[in-house]
Amino acid sequence: MALTADVHTPSFTVGDQLEVDFALARGDFSPDVGSLAVRDLAGELLGWVGVAGGLSQLELPNELDGVEEGAPICHDRTTGCGDWSAHDLEATIGGEQQTLPYGGSLPTGDLDLVHGGYEQQAGAGEGCPDWYVAHLALGLFPAP
Repeated sequence: MALTADVHTPSFTVGDQLEVDFALARGDFSPDVGSLAVRDLAGELLGWVGVAGGLSQLELPNELDGVEEGAPICHDRTTGCGDWSAHDLEATIGGEQQTLPYGGSLPTGDLDLVHGGYEQQAGAGEGCPDWYVAHLALGLFPAP
């Protein structure tokens, strides 16, 4: 499943200095875990993307207080290996918890939090030792 979102990205010009923080741990038979953050030299976040197998694996930027699993929006039992669900997320920003809909975005002041997908398996794979469903993608970008 591919998701896209309309996001505003700042313009950069030749000579602009940026701070870029990138980390990626390849998962092979488990989920990849990583993030990319771009900030100006004053520390202002210009964009952040994180991917992981679950919420506990993802290191959030300081601009987010927290993100938790929200309500399931669908459940699939047709894989032959096990059940899995896709979920909304619950984001805490400035001490206030708000629902971040699956595939949607949520304004967080001057930044928009983007839900790029969160799917989790329900229990172990049934007869499929290398099967798993564990995916999370989030983005945080300047609001238009």
